[in-house]
Amino acid sequence: MQFIPKKNKKGAIVSLCLMLLGGAGLIASVTAQIRYAALFQLAALFLFIFSFEFFYRYEMTTMIYLYDGQDFKIIRKVGKKEQYVCNLAMSTAIAILPTPTGREARRAMARDYGKIGIRYNHAQVMHPRCPYSVLFDFNGKVAEIVFEPDEKMAAAIAEQIRLLENQKN
Repeated sequence: MQFIPKKNKKGAIVSLCLMLLGGAGLIASVTAQIRYAALFQLAALFLFIFSFEFFYRYEMTTMIYLYDGQDFKIIRKVGKKEQYVCNLAMSTAIAILPTPTGREARRAMARDYGKIGIRYNHAQVMHPRCPYSVLFDFNGKVAEIVFEPDEKMAAAIAEQIRLLENQKN
């Protein structure tokens, strides 16, 4: 089963705003008689760099989620280059649930499953509409992968986790 989430334009908008803000700061620092012009130019340079980082991460990158019943894999695709960024054996999975939002929901998740030691964000877009978290055991610690599957994939992963849990008991 394969799923490629749709992109939204939040990353592009943030990237464009950072670039425009950096350009405005650069122009202002060059044309106006500002006492600390070098600091403004340095800040403008950082804004340009951040704008390219946002553009690369949220617009040029495509996440591909693969699930074959035994393993859950995530591939990051940029142009023609594909890179496996995650290969999770379902035997280590603890649970899949909608990603909690807010401090209280995160505390409740920590009470139920243990403190999250490692968190990986492999969501396609900035602020996904319906992100899920797969909790798994990683060297004795609870780790979390945030991603955005469709309902069919999330249900299949939940069913496999339930079957593996029943086999353990």
